[in-house]
Amino acid sequence: MGKITGVMNIDECGRRQDFNVKIMNFRQSDVVQTGFWASGRGVQLLRTEKERESELYKSIREKTFKISTKIGAPYVIEVTDGSSRGILIGSKRYEGYCIDLIEKIAERIPEFKYEFELVPDGMHGSYNEITKTWNGLIKRLLDFEADLAICDLTITFQRKSAVDFSLPFMNLGISIVYTKPEQKPVDFFSFLLPLGGDVWICMATAYLIVSIMLYLQARQ
Repeated sequence: MGKITGVMNIDECGRRQDFNVKIMNFRQSDVVQTGFWASGRGVQLLRTEKERESELYKSIREKTFKISTKIGAPYVIEVTDGSSRGILIGSKRYEGYCIDLIEKIAERIPEFKYEFELVPDGMHGSYNEITKTWNGLIKRLLDFEADLAICDLTITFQRKSAVDFSLPFMNLGISIVYTKPEQKPVDFFSFLLPLGGDVWICMATAYLIVSIMLYLQARQ
């Protein structure tokens, strides 16, 4: 998707006014305007929902999507028993959850054509603060060497700032397990619990001695 700005007027304060922006869909074969944005009117679409859906399926039919992935059980596993299971990537066959997921998507969208590749450096994708570059699957996407990437890739804030993620197909987390508290009757003397019995006896004795001393001092 892209945007093309039409005639633009600038007022005395340098603010833009009375302009519109064309919304273009850049495809492999041509460029099609799908709508425009105008001051005071907002986004205006030139095609109906059915027409946009038809254009979407047409753009899918015109392209073979390259999907980059990384070996890691049980998501992508090399077939080593010599069977014909899975799909062929290079000279070897692979199977796993990620491959099955893409195959199920292709079953629901017959126009969806794809081919797999293994990420060359075998990395998920991390950012190098010194070189200001990415590696792994994220680099393949940013360099337009792959259209999609699928594997056990954790969604982090830094990665989300570089590429778009779909809804995760698996959620993992660390939880703390603890015993369910028991319901206990109300104890009116619960304020005594923080200190032991010996401590309370010592405090009472000290209070009694101090009271007697103060009384004797007041009598003199």
